[in-house]
Amino acid sequence: MLGILDVYYVYVNVSFVEPLIKKQWASAFHKTDLDSQLTKLGVDSLVITGLTTSGCVRASAVDGVQNDYQVVIAREAVGDRNLEAHEANLFDLAAKYADVQSVEEIVTFLRAL
Repeated sequence: MLGILDVYYVYVNVSFVEPLIKKQWASAFHKTDLDSQLTKLGVDSLVITGLTTSGCVRASAVDGVQNDYQVVIAREAVGDRNLEAHEANLFDLAAKYADVQSVEEIVTFLRAL
């Protein structure tokens, strides 16, 4: 089984000089320069991971769509304090804003690029 680090290392090619974006609000886009950095790099889609599904993940996914990115949420790489809230938010995000896929599906897709 593949983990989230597999997604990260397969696609992002991590280095210690990657930009770090500090955020204090729910969305990774709100009051940060994330969109401008992604635009400069020609990025058109996002794989979202993290905590919490009902908070930061959801806010970043919605803002990603509103900034014209194709958004994918890695199902096993997000979580919440409350399992019911987690599942309800994944259901709602999949219905309206994002593709919710397994890490394995995402890695398989990225490796085929």
